Amino acid sequence: MKKYKALFFDFDDTLFDFKKSEKIALESVFAKYHIPLSEANYALYDAENQAYWRSFEKGLYKSESDSAIRFTRFCEKIGRADIDGGEMCEAYLQVLGTTAFPIDDSPALLARLSRNYAIYIVTNSLKRVNDARSAVGGILPFVQERFISESIGVSKPQKLFFDYCFSRISYTKEQTLLIGDSLISDISGGIAYGLDTCWFNRHEKPNPEQLPVTYEITSLAQLETFL
Repeated sequence: MKKYKALFFDFDDTLFDFKKSEKIALESVFAKYHIPLSEANYALYDAENQAYWRSFEKGLYKSESDSAIRFTRFCEKIGRADIDGGEMCEAYLQVLGTTAFPIDDSPALLARLSRNYAIYIVTNSLKRVNDARSAVGGILPFVQERFISESIGVSKPQKLFFDYCFSRISYTKEQTLLIGDSLISDISGGIAYGLDTCWFNRHEKPNPEQLPVTYEITSLAQLETFL
């Protein structure tokens, strides 16, 4: 078994359940603007949100101000031109930053792993939101540094994102393991960069491209069986 010295953890849907936080934030902002939180409206928002993050991964969006586009387009689709997308986005982000629901008791896991490994966060996120949720989630004492796409100016899976990360640490690719849930931004990005990868596949999804992951786990606790 390889001896790793550094662990790169994705944040959302790896350490913390993003969908739970998102639901609370959407319920709050939809209520504020008197929008029914129906399945149809959620599906319309989710489509715009997914499109935004796909573009974000490609480097088309980089800053927090860009994130308002998903709300602007959503409001257009539901015929609410009276709503300012930027203001709606701000209300959403404020609530989003107040919650962090750990997956598999992730803070305790990081506390244990930090005794033997250097822990880093690698995330496509808005800095303000990740700052708040990392603090609420209680992981800051165990993390050496958080590499946040908005701060860096490039996102996973781009090579420049990982170039920046390795310019800031003293470990080699061979000493580093990347753990994440996304086959696109985490796993494919890590493989292309020459990193060993651990796919956190807690929902047991297929791997349609048959990406050669180094490890696959369905719970974070399984990390401790081979690290």
